[in-house]
Amino acid sequence: MTTPAEALAHVLQAYADAPDDRLMIEATTGIHGPGVRTGLTMGDLRALADQQTPDPCANSGRTVSRWYAPHGWDTPAADIPDPGPYADGEHVTCPLCRRDVPVTPHATTERETGTQYVARYTDH
Repeated sequence: MTTPAEALAHVLQAYADAPDDRLMIEATTGIHGPGVRTGLTMGDLRALADQQTPDPCANSGRTVSRWYAPHGWDTPAADIPDPGPYADGEHVTCPLCRRDVPVTPHATTERETGTQYVARYTDH
């Protein structure tokens, strides 16, 4: 777990069967009266997780591409590495929402000036 959101998701998964009224984080005991406990319940944690889920990005399902075009550039082709096709699950930065998003390979197109590698953004 590297982020608070991932830690919360882990707790929700580990206690998936817990009822909403189960006290998960106890803040006080007895301060507000004998036997009164305050804190966050499982229902509170589920509600917080629901608030953390962003709306899907407009780029979800759209394509992204990269080129290998040694022909027509001033640099000799031997000096230009071919990035190759996208790998399944490779991550790219979505230019719209700036999230690191996995992609799935979609197409490879050979053109006169080079090769176009196309992938599809996953829902994010």
